[in-house]
Amino acid sequence: MQRSDPNDAIKLPGDKSITHRALFLRAIWAVQNKELGKQVGEDLYHGLVNASQGADCVTSETCLKQLLQNYFEKNNTNHNQVIYKLLCENSGTTARLIPSLIRRKTEIHGDESLTKRPMSRVFRWFAKTSVRYLKKEGFLPVELTPQEPTPLNWQVDVASAQVKTLWFFLALQRPGSHTLQITSGSRTHTETMLKKLGVRFRWESQETMDHYQVDGPAQLKLCSGSVPSDPSALSFWVLACALSETDSPLEVSGLSGDPHRLAYLKSLSLAGFPVELSPSQEKGFIDDAVDCKVCLPKKWGGFNLDAMACAGSIDELPVMVILAAMGEGVSVFGNVSELRFKESNRLEWVKKLLTGLKVKFKEANVANSLRFEVEGVGRRFFKENLKNLLRGVIAHHSDHRLAMIACILAKFGSEKTSVQNTECIDVSYPDFLQQLNGWSEKL
Repeated sequence: MQRSDPNDAIKLPGDKSITHRALFLRAIWAVQNKELGKQVGEDLYHGLVNASQGADCVTSETCLKQLLQNYFEKNNTNHNQVIYKLLCENSGTTARLIPSLIRRKTEIHGDESLTKRPMSRVFRWFAKTSVRYLKKEGFLPVELTPQEPTPLNWQVDVASAQVKTLWFFLALQRPGSHTLQITSGSRTHTETMLKKLGVRFRWESQETMDHYQVDGPAQLKLCSGSVPSDPSALSFWVLACALSETDSPLEVSGLSGDPHRLAYLKSLSLAGFPVELSPSQEKGFIDDAVDCKVCLPKKWGGFNLDAMACAGSIDELPVMVILAAMGEGVSVFGNVSELRFKESNRLEWVKKLLTGLKVKFKEANVANSLRFEVEGVGRRFFKENLKNLLRGVIAHHSDHRLAMIACILAKFGSEKTSVQNTECIDVSYPDFLQQLNGWSEKL
């Protein structure tokens, strides 16, 4: 009896980053179009096909609906009165982008995990008189007082898609000419979306810096259509297939075609993973979707990602590091410093995992970057160590991406290996565990 295709069990979620931005852009459109805006604000997901329904994006929708309700129904309230205490749960994206729509004095709170993540990167761009940290400098909770809508002139010395997006969202709503100078390398899905929505802006790249200029306020088109599948989610299945040693290629359709989101696939290809991308019949409203086929080689070489490639593949880096450990040769990651500032300190987690599996690595500060090298041990040796050395509960610090990696490792570890408290996976991929179990049954 022929086994069914394991790929049938895989259904990637809508791109989380694009869904977040789509929800915010719909909220901005609602503010710009008051007569129709209230109706749109009541259901920000309406019109977004295949949008991520992960807890992270649902949190964004909840906070945005609160702000819009305040905007439409309490327009005459004293600006100095605290109107809302927005609870961003564990969503760093919500907390960092929500200031773009605050019109009243507002407190921004997070859960225990989010309050440990530094927020000064975002709030440093607001006047000191408008930001008041309620417990610890640079961390949530924070109280924001609306600023006068003066022109923005930001110079940002890190590659951050979220800071860049916050600048765009603020500039779209303010009169005047706004400029941004920011370190190159961050993902460009915000720029792609704004072009599709009719926003005109200038963008020049000079050596290691990107320069942007936009005149505001800028009228948006209503953001609607199909959200492409999440390329980051695909990386977990590449890891699972690599560990399973399946002969079946990994095939998915409707993936976001943004080259920056697919950068890690190029690194896989250069290391020996045959990767095929072709135009998809599933058309996204943001960019042209692609179908992807990844074949799993019996062995592969090391990866070489420079600092810019690391910035564009930040969510995939933990998976890439583990694949590097399974490969042959030395892999070099030009700058992994941003891993320390995600939902948890992912760099420390990866280092602890590699140490436990007897994989050698080293790190060094080079020209304001944290360079990370991994010495591959080969897939067979890695899997033997996974079975013999990995014991007990694999910690993931309630980090949804680390929890998914932990679940995959546990599938191929010893019977004494387990993962607990996996509810955090719902942040980005609610059906992951069900799909992983279905996939493994079909192998």
